[in-house]
Amino acid sequence: MKPVVTCVIPSWDDHRLMSRAIPSVLAQTYRPLRLWVISDGPDPALKDLIEAEFPEANYIWRQTHEPPSWSGNSPRRLAVESPGMDISPYVAFLDSDDSWEPQHVETVMEGLLEHPETGFGYGQALMHLPGGGTNVIGTVPPAYGGVTTSAIVARTDLCRRINWGPESAHGDWDLIEKWLADGQVGYMSDEVSVHLFPASLGVNT
Repeated sequence: MKPVVTCVIPSWDDHRLMSRAIPSVLAQTYRPLRLWVISDGPDPALKDLIEAEFPEANYIWRQTHEPPSWSGNSPRRLAVESPGMDISPYVAFLDSDDSWEPQHVETVMEGLLEHPETGFGYGQALMHLPGGGTNVIGTVPPAYGGVTTSAIVARTDLCRRINWGPESAHGDWDLIEKWLADGQVGYMSDEVSVHLFPASLGVNT
């Protein structure tokens, strides 16, 4: 049986963007797959949206006195440290304004399972630019600017043992840099399987 993968989407008052992210997770060819949406504050509209249109997803409100996590790492840390992750050996991250191709998780997981020495894997990403152009993101070995959080699938135990630290302007790279310092090797798939949409492009791009 394939290992369980849990997708974690952080959200902060951006429920309108979920109309792209959540369906792309539910359309994944890989199973078993769970979806957790971590809200960084009370968001009744998001809760109502999930209950009405995406009952397969789990809505979790990160109740805290901390300010909202603009990098998304605090909700991600809450998810991976949750006891509910004990049955999920792998976790995949997706930002609320991005989306996956249906084969994303399956393609990355095939590489991770074929290369057990790797601690995390990632797909190549297509950045949709405000001017209408695109740019492919993906480097081997992992390098700053060459990997995005929305493309990552990682071992849960690896996510649990690093020090996530404070919020950072380079949240994506900080996470990967800590894994590399831990001696982990990253695997990149050959496919472009992630779409990145700057929030300024809206939800109809």
